[in-house]
Amino acid sequence: MVVQTQYGLCNNVDLEHMKPYLGGLGGDTDCICFTDYILDVPNSDAYLLFYFEVWKDKGDEFHFLVEEGFEDGSAETYATELSKGDQEEIKKLYYDFIKRA
Repeated sequence: MVVQTQYGLCNNVDLEHMKPYLGGLGGDTDCICFTDYILDVPNSDAYLLFYFEVWKDKGDEFHFLVEEGFEDGSAETYATELSKGDQEEIKKLYYDFIKRA
């Protein structure tokens, strides 16, 4: 599936392109990224990575984010808006993903 974030399109939003990210799985928060970068990055020295966090201690509250990473190793994180349909599809993917983990 292709997801439109406010920062651009992310292709291959599916189970095969999901992996644990940052803190990974476990504890109060699960963090999952999609391995394909967002297309049409305005700065050629940067990448945009789409990921989400699930706050399990708050009833599986989902937060959708984009990380902008730079050549020097620094990064910034931004919240991103998604359509309700995309949010629901990603939630389904997450529950399928954790069943496999």
